This record gives sequence, structure tokens and C-alpha cells, in this order.
Amino acid sequence: MNNKPNLDEMESTKKVELAKSIASRTQTISRSYASFEEGIIRGIKMLSTLFDRVVFNPKLTGVVSLVIAVLLYLIVNNGWTVSENMKYQYALGDISITKQYNEEVYEIFGLPDSVDVTISGEMNDIQMAKNNQNYQVVADLSGLTEGTYTIDLVPTNFSERVNVTCAPSTATVTIRKKISWKKNISYDFINTDKMDSKYILGNPEFETNEVIVRASEETVNRIALVKALIDVSNVDGSFEQYATLVAFDDAGNKVDVDMVPSTVKVNVNVTSPNKSVPIVLNVLGDLPNGKAIETVAMDHEAITIYAAESVLNSIEQFIVEVDVSEMVADASIVATVKLPSGVKSTSISKVNLEFKLCDAETRVIENVHLSYKNLPNKYKFEILNPEDAYVNVVVTGSPDRIAKITVDDLEAYVDMSKVTKGEAQLQVICNGTDEYLKYSSEKETVGFNFVE
Repeated sequence: MNNKPNLDEMESTKKVELAKSIASRTQTISRSYASFEEGIIRGIKMLSTLFDRVVFNPKLTGVVSLVIAVLLYLIVNNGWTVSENMKYQYALGDISITKQYNEEVYEIFGLPDSVDVTISGEMNDIQMAKNNQNYQVVADLSGLTEGTYTIDLVPTNFSERVNVTCAPSTATVTIRKKISWKKNISYDFINTDKMDSKYILGNPEFETNEVIVRASEETVNRIALVKALIDVSNVDGSFEQYATLVAFDDAGNKVDVDMVPSTVKVNVNVTSPNKSVPIVLNVLGDLPNGKAIETVAMDHEAITIYAAESVLNSIEQFIVEVDVSEMVADASIVATVKLPSGVKSTSISKVNLEFKLCDAETRVIENVHLSYKNLPNKYKFEILNPEDAYVNVVVTGSPDRIAKITVDDLEAYVDMSKVTKGEAQLQVICNGTDEYLKYSSEKETVGFNFVE
């Protein structure tokens, strides 16, 4: 029995079924792709609609503008730009110039301290170039002697994958030969505000008083002086240090030169001369309402002052001034200590005073001798009224204080420092030993005749 026809039929059936299966799968894939394509289109339409609603919505215009402005600001301020050919650019900013020349022999003029450098290229290459800290801009002056030259400012150690531009890319420089010159050393104390004011700095003693300055003749001629800057921060006694030497021009500007030596050893004697003197109250103004000072109690009777010896020798007392013109009753007052000229510091900064007042009384003390002061040598004088050789002094104040005053406690005088030839009426000035009383003369002026 022959089965071959049946096998052919079966093979044919399988092919038909396989073709139907492929067709079915193709239709499924086609439908899936069409569905996916429709989804993509719907998504794009939704995004487009959303974009239109946001960007073109009048209510959101301000927000959109702000976001765009911020993005632009971040791009610009981070140095990034994009060129027309889609190459990225980044501004590295000021790069210091590395000078190559014989610094011991020559001085360079006209060379800028730095240049603006910009790099461009692919973003990855730019990022790598930014991270490289070995790049520099070189001004190669080696081999050049005195004269004026235009030289290239060459960027080095940059990746070959980025383009580098310098602004400026050239410089016109002048090279001058250095000379050596001797200069005397002066000094300045620095940071004196960080030293206790009670200390007095003596004149410094230098290991050497001269320094050798090396620079071009033009620069040397600008130097007005060379100073040793002596740091006195927190000094509390004599000290020794190496002070830095700095050259200055007439305007006080620093001049950049080589100096041998660059520092100088210095010794400074530090002292704290002081003196204790009594505190004297100087009452300003008159008490109102017929009142007088009965007693004044001070929490300090003396004060220690710190100053140079010459200043200390001129001070015998320390004056504290208090204005009592508005004092109407007993009062407690804090008087601030004011430093006299030349006084660096004091042991106290304030004085507490307790005033007790009473009703004022008046007493006349007769026959106080009238004296004179400051008569110019070319003049002689006579009193027009001989009786005016003695005056009566009116004393006003506390009854207890007035009762203790005698003629010997009073002074009456006239000041003749401004007199001229002829007759003149001069004011009588009265003082007393008790600073809390008021003194005046019954006769305000006395007549004199001045002759040469």
C-alpha cells in the first residue's frame, strides 16, 4: 500500500497552518505597533497642549519669564556659552602670568599681572581642562636684554582637544637692568592698637642701619625711604624681633624692589613710666536757687597716670571737671576721666562723686592785697588810686566753709599781659584755697597808668 500521497497532504497542511500563524502574528504586531504609535502621538499632543497652556497662559507669563531668566543667569555666570558651530565655551577668568626671565639682573615694566582666558570645545573636553590645575600663561623673556619688546602671552599645559584664547594675547614690555643702591633704614611701629597704652616704646636699635636696594634706576629713584615695620602686638616688655623691610615712595605707596637683607634684627626697650597725683575737682557753672556745695565725697583721691617722663614732670595734679549749673539738690555723679595731652593711660577711667548741697551765704573779707602778673618788661606802672592797693573780696558758699576762710587763703590780682602805654582799667581776679566757694571783688576793676 502506498502512503506517499498522504504524507504530501500532511506537509501541505502544515505549511498552510504555518502561513496562517505568521499572518496572524503579523496582524497582532501591526495592531500593537499602531496602538503604540497612537499612544506616542496622543502623548505628544498632550505635552504640546500642556506646553501651550503653560507658556501662553497670561497668568503664568511672569513665572515662565522668571524660570527662563534664572536658567540664562546660571548659564552665563558659570562661564558657559555655545558658539555658532555648537562648540561650547567656558571663561576661566583671570589667569596670572608666569614670567620667565633673570630676576636677579633685570626688571620688567608693562607686563600685566593676568589675562582673561577662554577655552572652547566639546563639553567633556572643557570639563577635563577645567579640572586640570597645571595650566598657566607664560611670558617668556629669557634671552632678552635691555630694551622694549612685544611678546606673546602663551597658554601652556592645556589639553590639545580644546582651543585656548587669551585677552590680551601679546604685551609690550620694557626690560631694564637692575642697579644696587644703599638706603638708610627708618621705622614704623605697627599694630599699636593691640598694645596696652600704658607702655612706652623706646627708640629701636638696629643690627644694621643700611640696606642694599636692587632695582632699575627708575624704580630706585622713586624710593623715598625704607622702613622697618616693627610689630608691637601684645608687647608687655622689652623685646627683640626681625622686622620686615619695605620701600615706600613719596605718597606712601609700597615700591616692589629686592633688598639685602630683607629683614633686620631690632631691639626695642619698653617701659611703663607712671606717677600718682591727687585728683582735684574743678566745678563749672553756678548752682541755681541760691544753693552751695557743702561737701563732696570722691571714691578716689588720687590717680596713677602713664606717660613719658617729660609729660609726667609737667603734671602735679589731675583735674576732673563737673558742671553743676543744673544741680538743684544732693546728687550722685559719675565723672569720666579725660586724658590730658601726652598721657597714654590712667589707673581709673571714672570718678564717682557724692554732692551735698546747702543754702549759700555771703561773707566779705576786707583788705586783701592786690598783686599783678605778666607785666611786659618795657613798662612800669602806678595805681591811679592808692587805696586800690587792697580790695575787699566777696566769698559765697557753704556757711561752714566760709567760716574757715582767712585773708591768707585768698588771692586778688590783675593780669597785665595785654596792656599798652597810658591809663587802663584792669579786671580784678580773685581765687581762694577752697575750690567749692565762689570769689569776687567788691570793686570789679582798678585803674593803672603804664609808662615805658
